[in-house]
Amino acid sequence: MCGIFGWIKNDDDDLSGVVEGYLIKLSRRGKDASGFWVKGQESELLMKVPNRGDSDVVQKLVKDSSEIINSSKFLLGQTRLTTNGKENYDNNQPVVSDGLVLVHNGIVVNDRELADKYGINWCDGDSDSLTLVKVVRSLIEKRGFVVAVSKILREIVGSYSVAMYYQDQLILASNTGSLYLGEIDGRIQFASEARLFDQSEQCPKDKIICLKIDKGVVVRQDMELKVGRRVAPKSRLVLARKEIEKYKIDFKRIGKIKRCSKCILPETVPQISFDNKGVCNFCRNYKKMEIAGEGSLKQLVKAHRSKDGKPDCIIAFSGGRDSSYGLHYLVKKLGMHPVAVTFDWGMMSDLGRKNQAIMLGKLGVEQIVVAADIKKAREDVRKNLLAWLKKPDLGMVPLLMQGDKTTEYFVDKIRKELGVKLVFFCRGNSLEREEFKAGYCGVKNADPNGVIHDYSWVDKWRLLKYYLVQFLGNSGYWNRSLWSSFLGYLVTYIVPHNYVYLWHYIKWDEKEIIETLTKEYGWMPDPESGMTWRIDDGSPAFYNYLYCQLQGFTENDSFRSNQIREGVMSRSEALKIVMRENQPRYAGIQWYLDTIGVKADKVLSAITDI
Repeated sequence: MCGIFGWIKNDDDDLSGVVEGYLIKLSRRGKDASGFWVKGQESELLMKVPNRGDSDVVQKLVKDSSEIINSSKFLLGQTRLTTNGKENYDNNQPVVSDGLVLVHNGIVVNDRELADKYGINWCDGDSDSLTLVKVVRSLIEKRGFVVAVSKILREIVGSYSVAMYYQDQLILASNTGSLYLGEIDGRIQFASEARLFDQSEQCPKDKIICLKIDKGVVVRQDMELKVGRRVAPKSRLVLARKEIEKYKIDFKRIGKIKRCSKCILPETVPQISFDNKGVCNFCRNYKKMEIAGEGSLKQLVKAHRSKDGKPDCIIAFSGGRDSSYGLHYLVKKLGMHPVAVTFDWGMMSDLGRKNQAIMLGKLGVEQIVVAADIKKAREDVRKNLLAWLKKPDLGMVPLLMQGDKTTEYFVDKIRKELGVKLVFFCRGNSLEREEFKAGYCGVKNADPNGVIHDYSWVDKWRLLKYYLVQFLGNSGYWNRSLWSSFLGYLVTYIVPHNYVYLWHYIKWDEKEIIETLTKEYGWMPDPESGMTWRIDDGSPAFYNYLYCQLQGFTENDSFRSNQIREGVMSRSEALKIVMRENQPRYAGIQWYLDTIGVKADKVLSAITDI
């Protein structure tokens, strides 16, 4: 999350072009804001604006600041992905407090606890980075800069890669390995990714150092000027919980729907049929899961395992239940050295980010986050939702999640950059097959072996044809997101991918997964519902409400039905669980609708009318 960079040097080389390049290349990690702080012998400059690093505004400011940049001794910069705290000037980085300057990549989960412990005034809306710099600053006078930083970094729960400056000293530290140093002609440069060093001199790879977990370096070696403008916190369309809760779901009516006598799928599932015993066709045609076994997986990774700690594989990492356990398994069980690649398509939940930080920090794994243009991505979701409301069709609900369908594109791109062959995806769990989503589109064999890429070509054509008809019949879908929707279709269904699907090799055990994550790592379930599935993304709370309101079941019914077929859960137990899991997650629904900028009352009343 976010991109940080900077240098320490003792010359007046022209490096303003390097700053431009860093801001451009790191903008994929964060497009919400950017900035840098520089200090020379007699001058100091802080520039931070709510613009992406590759924008004309930022590049012009760099050019206008070239004189002080070139004469600087220290420079710290960042491109921000807003993960914690409101979008305002104070939360944007670099953060400065009484001579202490910080750039931070990651998430501090216990920032409020640290503020309380050290008597810092914590305000709702403050970023974790702003809290971190205040806490460190409060200890410097008593303990000194290095000791104060070391103490606080040991107490952080979550992930961090930081650069902190104070009185001509610079501390660089990381607990994920997402911070690289390179010494070039007597100056030290640092950045979130090793590839950034190609932006300046050709730094040999053996001169690039990756800061390993919990190890840092200290580099020893006034006029204040701010360029930028203050921006008000982003306005939010907040609907009081008591108002949103009036949009209830009639579970008594749902309870009267006929269901399969073996699983719990209701008669409202598309393409469902029942025999004379009341057993559905999905149960009759079900084939139990077959896994290759842990031995096969160990044999597969043996030839790829790194002996010197360098990255040997990539894991697509959302911070959700499956990918978090997958990260644990790769590191602890297989002894691999993965890089976690995350694509933030605009709807990643705050809880998902915190769980990412918890896992990455404790396992010491580097993360590369590719961020979409968040504001545009959310605007695309809003437009597609409003178009859907004009002509509702349950087969088009997945279009509201089209933004995440290009994940594989970025994973493949970073795989080439890092030069690794193994890519792990924690999809492929056949229990998560959701026939109904594609069933509305005329596809009968949905999620073969849990991998939608393996649809038959006939079903891929059916899906494309269905979408084309829907697009032609609803002009609201002809918006800016049309190209990304088509690209998502190509990446998801057409372009081949050579991935290792973890659950094709090891048994998926819900109890073991949850206990491992919560007890060993402090991984957090959804505070509203206690659920652990589908909480890394902000969309499921809304679309499952929609599904339940309109068809009387959700993806939870499908998931639990597959567990019944596998013999790991009884039908009565599954019914009891889904009645709890299908309860509306009102806080999540409100977050989703606020985030895309639509009035909850307008949307929920329209769904109720349908």
